[in-house]
Amino acid sequence: MITLYMMDRLAIGNAAVRFDPIRLVEAVTAGITFLAAGVIVFTKGDVKGLTTGASMWLSGAIGLACGLGLWSVALVASLAGVAILWLLRHLQYATGLKDD
Repeated sequence: MITLYMMDRLAIGNAAVRFDPIRLVEAVTAGITFLAAGVIVFTKGDVKGLTTGASMWLSGAIGLACGLGLWSVALVASLAGVAILWLLRHLQYATGLKDD
């Protein structure tokens, strides 16, 4: 969505602007992928850190949206992320899946 916005709004009407908006999204994606892969660990048959890795992806998308001035998209993504993480935490404790 952010890439389409960049192509639609930023390049139209300005012949001097020649850019590839996918490079910006790809650079953020590559950086987040490297960091998120570092927090996901497989030990003793369990995978740990998936929620943290997914949260890092979400924060990268929110950062791109903020950088482009898409405040409504960033706000909706932030609120959805907080609500989903809150819900997952309560489900985890309610079902007894939380191991301390």
